[in-house]
Amino acid sequence: MKVKREIVVAIAGQPNVGKSTLFNRLTGAHQHVGNWPGKTVERKEGYRDFAGYRIRFIDLPGTYSLSALGVEEQIARDFLAKEKYDVVVNIVDASNLERNLYLTLQIAELTPRVIIALNMMDLAEQKGLRINVEKLRRRLGVPIVPMIAVKGKGIEELLRTIIDVVENRIEPQLPHITYSPELEQAVDEIENIIRHRNLHRQLGYHPHWLAHKVLEEDFFVLQSIEEKDPDAYSTLTTLIEQIGKRLGGPPSVAMVQARYKLLREICAPLIEKRPVKPTLWERFDALALHPVVGPFFTLFIMLAFFVAVFSINTGFPLNYFLEWLGYPDIAVTLESYSLSGLLGEAFSSLAESMRIALADVPLWVQGLICDGIIAGVGAVVSFAPLIFLIGLGIGALEDSGFLARAAAVMHRPLKPLKIAGKGFIPLLLGFGCNVPSVMMCRGLYRECERRNCALIAGLVPCQARLAVILAIVTAIFSTPLAQIAVITSLYVVALLLLWVIGVLFAHTLFRREPSAQLVIELPPYRAPFVGNVLMYGWNLTKHFLKKAGTIIFLLAILMWFSLSYGPAGFTEDPSLSYAALLGHALTPFTRVFGASHWVLVLALITGFIAKEAVIETVALAAGTPSISEALGKLGVTPLQAYSLLLVVTIYIPCLATIATIWSETRSWRYVLLTILYMTGIALLLATLVYQLGAWLGF
Repeated sequence: MKVKREIVVAIAGQPNVGKSTLFNRLTGAHQHVGNWPGKTVERKEGYRDFAGYRIRFIDLPGTYSLSALGVEEQIARDFLAKEKYDVVVNIVDASNLERNLYLTLQIAELTPRVIIALNMMDLAEQKGLRINVEKLRRRLGVPIVPMIAVKGKGIEELLRTIIDVVENRIEPQLPHITYSPELEQAVDEIENIIRHRNLHRQLGYHPHWLAHKVLEEDFFVLQSIEEKDPDAYSTLTTLIEQIGKRLGGPPSVAMVQARYKLLREICAPLIEKRPVKPTLWERFDALALHPVVGPFFTLFIMLAFFVAVFSINTGFPLNYFLEWLGYPDIAVTLESYSLSGLLGEAFSSLAESMRIALADVPLWVQGLICDGIIAGVGAVVSFAPLIFLIGLGIGALEDSGFLARAAAVMHRPLKPLKIAGKGFIPLLLGFGCNVPSVMMCRGLYRECERRNCALIAGLVPCQARLAVILAIVTAIFSTPLAQIAVITSLYVVALLLLWVIGVLFAHTLFRREPSAQLVIELPPYRAPFVGNVLMYGWNLTKHFLKKAGTIIFLLAILMWFSLSYGPAGFTEDPSLSYAALLGHALTPFTRVFGASHWVLVLALITGFIAKEAVIETVALAAGTPSISEALGKLGVTPLQAYSLLLVVTIYIPCLATIATIWSETRSWRYVLLTILYMTGIALLLATLVYQLGAWLGF
């Protein structure tokens, strides 16, 4: 098909109105996910060839209004105010019409070329709402396309309407908002100052629209004016105070009231309401949003999700449970045939095959290819199934409407960290793996929330740390009561540190940022759209492989070199490697927390590759497959074991997590801060515990 020309369409809408569903329906596989320039917020673009046109869709971040309160709203607002596009498709939730149309009126202040995609018509019917779409179309003066995006209904009509608007067969004319004479006069006064000081050209906005944003006291606009022209900023803020005194209240409130007054006049006569019985899901909400029961219910749902995902990926923790029930054979089978087990076996077989094929080449070449390159690729690929499964699960929970409720009930404990309740999700993911935990921080509202969450996410004890903890605890501590006490204390210490460090960062690194406010829509419960869920999992996995994969691979090669080379050159004995030399050199310093043998220091070094390597290194260097025998050979006491476990639980995350922190923050400063503060606190705590324990005679 010969394409006439490209049409650029911005897709805008409030959160939870089916924006992702519509975007995926419109673009299918023809989409690209990256980041907005200079931001960690996702940028989705895709295209669709239709009626001789190539329509390029740009999915703007969900925003409740164009009065920017956060980075995502700023991105959406600036794109609509500054960039070139042909049409805006504004997705509106038909079951919550008046509040959704508030954004429509704000978009209309920037461009008349608006199409309303009236989505979720089926949910409006279920709520007993019947909308006269034809009358609404006439009252608003814009094309309206009734849709059920999750079922694909209305897609063709929307595409035809886009073409009609571009070809000027339809000319949208949204109603003009009539503000009070006082507000209109205030806008004129501010606009005169803006034009006189040439602020509209410096900031790249239309002067009349910029005057509205100044009167609304838009944070980002006022901040930009202060940076460009401090005198103009002082003049404008003084004027806003004077206008507020004349109006008897903030001008921004008066403007919001004027918009909603117009919307009530338009919508009220066009919506017919009929009584409906409370649904099962509405009764379910009483449990999910209960201030006391809600958090425990949320934790239960997320725990079930974790158990399912990680059991599929590694067999853990279901294999432990099966073994405890007396089914060790099934537990071993589950672990062997898990995704991680199958991938590990595949890469081990590939490495052995390559070793045989390279039998005649020097040993260092064999080691580089088999233990360096193949193992490095394996380290990257091994995370892919886990990231994909977590993406599927989170996508399903988000699409169903559950995550919004989880964020609402978990907001209070995170508020002192200047992180909204939505930050509960990435932090909880850390119990499984810190990599997707850091990646999911990108879904938070503000940049400071994303960064603070990413900085502390590594303190959540992941599944790999738990495996090390269980192995050492069962080997050293003989009674079940002692084992439970040790494991519980380690988790309590880690989570307390997470909260304390998060509060500390909030009041130091991010002290200028306001407290986190939870602005969230509670969407209706619905069955997840399979296309959305799959796309979510795939995009998350692709982002990880693209951004962090290279770094993980290079670090894996570097670690192989340090373990395979020493002063005498290539060696197959880790005790003769540079890593072992480093272990010996550090032993005088690590004795203070009980790590008096170089093998334990080497284990902590290799633990940077993956925390499971701590156990493998101790067993390999001690020359026995049994961790109990290995620790016995090294003379590890219960006090030394507990100090070592404190370090393992708290110190530097694995290289995959470090690589992900860099890829998400794009800041080596934050990477270095994470390494230093986590390692420093781990060593300090372990030293205090060991020295106190030794003084008390343990």
